[in-house]
Amino acid sequence: MTHTISPWVVADDFIGIYDEQGRCLADMDSEGAPYVDYDESLANAHLMAAAPDLLAALEWAVDAAGADQYETCWYATARMAIAKAKNARRNSRYNCCDHDR
Repeated sequence: MTHTISPWVVADDFIGIYDEQGRCLADMDSEGAPYVDYDESLANAHLMAAAPDLLAALEWAVDAAGADQYETCWYATARMAIAKAKNARRNSRYNCCDHDR
């Protein structure tokens, strides 16, 4: 499985996320949603639109990490986040860094 190639953009007027060809990737319109207001929907849309760039940056950081980083909390957490983004079947527990949050 692979995601739509970035860039993804947010159309503020409809709170949608679109690709370069104008295809709708997600409709974030909060109308009728009982617990999500416009501002929260817009913030969520911007976070989702940044996801491909964030994933690429995190993959780069993990690949660039030296062998001494393999057992660190940030490295394990980063790998779990990458697996989650790629829908990999892994045990995604963030216990190692609970004290750092």
